[in-house]
Amino acid sequence: MTPANIVHTLRSRGYRLERRGDRLHLAGPRPQNEAAALDWLRRHKSEVLALLDTENIPVVSSALHELGATLVELRAAGAPKPPPIVDCILELDFTCRKRGTA
Repeated sequence: MTPANIVHTLRSRGYRLERRGDRLHLAGPRPQNEAAALDWLRRHKSEVLALLDTENIPVVSSALHELGATLVELRAAGAPKPPPIVDCILELDFTCRKRGTA
């Protein structure tokens, strides 16, 4: 089975997989064959983490784009200049779009 198949199967059975730093966190009911499931996840940890990372890219990118568009509209409407972090957000959105990850 591929990491995508395993992640889909686990989620369909009520498990939640998430990245916590460089660790993989699994929450949910105890697997019937817990030792085998944990062993498989340990052996394929890097692949599962990479899969989880790619799942989040469109969500983050979309949120950045929406925020950036709103900020541009506010600036055009004469809103006061926002704090410097806003420029960082706009730059990150631009960079994502330029790289094609948005």
